[in-house]
Amino acid sequence: MNFLITGMFRSGTTMLAKMLDANPRIICVSDPYAPLYKSFRNRVAEESGFVDIDPLEPLNDYYFEPAQNNLFQSIQETGLDLSLPTEELESLRERIHKHCQPYSPGISKFLRDLDGSNYTDLFKNGNRLLAQAYPKDGAQAVGSKEVWIGEFAPHFFRLAQGNKVVFVVRDPRAVVASNYASPGIYPLLFLIRQWRKLASLAWWFSQGHSQAMLLKYEEVVADPAGAAQSLCEFLDVDYSADMLDPGGYRDGDGKPWKQNSSYQDIGGGYKGQQFEKRSLEKWKEVLPPMYTQVVDTLCYFEMKLLGYTPSIPVVTSVLLDFEDNVETFSEWIRPYSNYNYFKEISVELYRHRLLSDQKEVSTNVQQLLSLLPGIHEGLCSNAAR
Repeated sequence: MNFLITGMFRSGTTMLAKMLDANPRIICVSDPYAPLYKSFRNRVAEESGFVDIDPLEPLNDYYFEPAQNNLFQSIQETGLDLSLPTEELESLRERIHKHCQPYSPGISKFLRDLDGSNYTDLFKNGNRLLAQAYPKDGAQAVGSKEVWIGEFAPHFFRLAQGNKVVFVVRDPRAVVASNYASPGIYPLLFLIRQWRKLASLAWWFSQGHSQAMLLKYEEVVADPAGAAQSLCEFLDVDYSADMLDPGGYRDGDGKPWKQNSSYQDIGGGYKGQQFEKRSLEKWKEVLPPMYTQVVDTLCYFEMKLLGYTPSIPVVTSVLLDFEDNVETFSEWIRPYSNYNYFKEISVELYRHRLLSDQKEVSTNVQQLLSLLPGIHEGLCSNAAR
């Protein structure tokens, strides 16, 4: 059986992947195939003609922009049987080779076997390579962890009968605080909209779906034994106490794993060989009040949907004064960070008002505001509670 772990970055997905991989019956490889998901996005964009894509640009959040939103809808409707141009395959292998080096370098020597005439072939072959690169005798489940790629979960479900997806969600204030405490900073609006996209899709795709599990980072840190046992039950594998020993976790080279935490004083989700509950509240010390207000306001409905408790959202002109410092951003994301913050916050506040008032809007507007009509209905229903 194959599985996928996905969620927002800085949400504990890597820690969860290492926890699973510590089980001798589970193979869980970190971040091997992000370029493959992007390649599929690029082909859908090319075929649909909705928007011109920079092949290397991050996956969009798909809010507000009709062209990008149409691309999202097209991604949902397009199957993995989409053909792959011959010239793309070699370039894709090179991109995967470069991408996986920090996380799962063992994949590289098997990339010649990543072959196929369409994306179904590539994803199936890619899943097989995971077990070849990181073999375990008696493995009952083989999977990977990929961040940012929640919109492709339905494709993974359909790839093979029995495939399963674990969606990981973390309080958005903690995600933002962790990012701003680290050297590689992303724009606040980028983080907010990506969190909203991934959290709401996680909620939607896991509704009544036996092949999906929604797991909060906070639950893993607060009760690691309970989370580990629930994961093993979901994946239908035998539980192992090794999953509860962070000191025994290994990286993609087989060496002791060092967590990439922004909070060096207390660690991230664990410290030494213990899970660290203090990390759950660290954002309250790190995140400036204006940032907290922006996140609480713009993520308000999705936070309620996922069971997080936002502050009372005081939507005032203070939000319109917010602006990030582009000079602090990670260099790679600067070309995609040309925000007019006054305009963007104004649009966000209009969205907030429509959801608060539960205004009846067309299906097209629901998709622009919430990506899918079912998500829009869920957001409005929770707003009334």
